[in-house]
Amino acid sequence: MNKFGFTLIELIIAVAILGTIFSAGLYGITRLNSAITEFSAHDIETMLGSAARRARSGVLGTSWGIYIPYDEQTRRASQVILFSGDSYATRDQNQDIISVFNEDIQFTSVDFSGSGGATGNDHEIVFEVFSGQTTQYGSITIETFESTRTISIPEIGIPVREF
Repeated sequence: MNKFGFTLIELIIAVAILGTIFSAGLYGITRLNSAITEFSAHDIETMLGSAARRARSGVLGTSWGIYIPYDEQTRRASQVILFSGDSYATRDQNQDIISVFNEDIQFTSVDFSGSGGATGNDHEIVFEVFSGQTTQYGSITIETFESTRTISIPEIGIPVREF
């Protein structure tokens, strides 16, 4: 007599194998997303340093800055724009360098108010040509899956990551 079907032990083994494959895949996806987010946070640090270096080097004979178009409600953004000019509004758009990154980064605090009170435009920081100094000094706190990073920008215009 031929019997077709699965025994209970075969079914349990099949479910265990599928569960193991699913959990390994989920872990891999989570780690990949975390790594991409961490790389994006590092990219913001790099863009700040690049703007300050370009200004100190006198590239194009103009000030350089970055603009972070984060949403005021969600505190998230998908890009950072490195620009040439005295402000984002008056920049040379042909020189824009846009860095696109993971939207899972949250800008928990952005304060580029300098010595005065916040002006409400804490989306940009500009470094003066040749000196690299800024009147918009302050800090950015970025939160990702695994960590919180604070980047301070002193008046001298050299971004410093606080650990």
